[in-house]
Amino acid sequence: SALEPAELKDVLAKITAQARRAGQVIHGLRSFVKQRTVERRPIRIDQLLSDLVMLAEMDTRSHGLPLMVDSDPALPRVQADPIQLQQVLLNLIRNAVDAMDGMDESAGRERGIVLRARATADDEIELAVIDHGPGVAPEHRSRLLNPFFTTKEDGLGIGLSFSRSIVEAHGGRLRFEENRGGGSIFMVTLPTLPEPSR
Repeated sequence: SALEPAELKDVLAKITAQARRAGQVIHGLRSFVKQRTVERRPIRIDQLLSDLVMLAEMDTRSHGLPLMVDSDPALPRVQADPIQLQQVLLNLIRNAVDAMDGMDESAGRERGIVLRARATADDEIELAVIDHGPGVAPEHRSRLLNPFFTTKEDGLGIGLSFSRSIVEAHGGRLRFEENRGGGSIFMVTLPTLPEPSR
């Protein structure tokens, strides 16, 4: 049955209040990233990936999704807060797990998530989380990193937006690319540290 005008007004007031609170959460998260004392230090990528696999592998394997690492062991170091960087990559891995969870194994797609690290220029490296899930619908891709945008029924749409804020605070970029084999690739590009002269 249709809502009475007074009931409708009450519902809209509640929605507005919730949207305002959600906006305050986003603002607070962004301010936290920008203003907190970030403990940046030189980080070796191989160590970062090793720690990350220890944190994430139990979750991925419990969903029948092995986590594979594809990395050049001789990558230059980055200047970063390791905890924040791990938060970003764990969020991307969690999203990949959610995307692939419950997919029909008979679909012929690979099972598993790849964590890839490579140099993309003399002064930057790229960390990528690659899945073979259903991918992102073309009409959603331009809004994927925006606050409040989500394709999950119970999602808030702040995970990728928050991750982007962390990456940008490190002087890097977060972007999405379609996986040609089916699925998604989320890439974190970070500036590297000059290697000490010998």
